[in-house]
Amino acid sequence: MYEIVLFIAFIPLYFLPSIIAWRHRKKQFTAIFFLNFLLGWTIFGWVGALIWAVIKEETDTAKSYKERQKEYWISHHKKNEVNKKTGKKK
Repeated sequence: MYEIVLFIAFIPLYFLPSIIAWRHRKKQFTAIFFLNFLLGWTIFGWVGALIWAVIKEETDTAKSYKERQKEYWISHHKKNEVNKKTGKKK
């Protein structure tokens, strides 16, 4: 009886990296789950899946920063363009 209780308690611990990835809605949840499922029995596979589950993904803030850089570059060069007809800067 004790073994059954221990086994049932071990299952959530074994899949802890997958549970964390699922709760954080990771884009790579499937990959983390399969790493956890297939290599979780090794300490390296389990720790690797756990690290992968808790690291931050690239956020929209980082993407918007790149977009802001591009928009600045485009707007800066448009200001320095000269209108071919009038010869004046836009």
